[in-house]
Amino acid sequence: MRMKKQKLLWTLAAIFAVLGTVLRSIPGIRFSGLLCWCAAVVWIAFAVLNGLSERKWAKRCKRILLVLLAVGFALFAAMEALVLHDNRTDAVDKDVTCVIILGAGVNGTEP
Repeated sequence: MRMKKQKLLWTLAAIFAVLGTVLRSIPGIRFSGLLCWCAAVVWIAFAVLNGLSERKWAKRCKRILLVLLAVGFALFAAMEALVLHDNRTDAVDKDVTCVIILGAGVNGTEP
């Protein structure tokens, strides 16, 4: 059972590493490649800690990693909720002279 779990964790890490490499080569979604590489590192950490699961410190590290991931996810969800909530407060009556689109990839003066 433990070998199956180890194999699954390493397979997931490899999939995310390859996916990250592919996404990094496609302009416009390179940041998604970085996120996939980060996910690969997390899966590698889980695989290593799972392999050392009979040691007490490895169990503690695994628990700490899970808590950090949960806190990070909760903070991300809270920030997204704030962004979506503030999205409804656009003033329609005001004249706008320009629009800023974050992440649009403007090169010089041409989009």
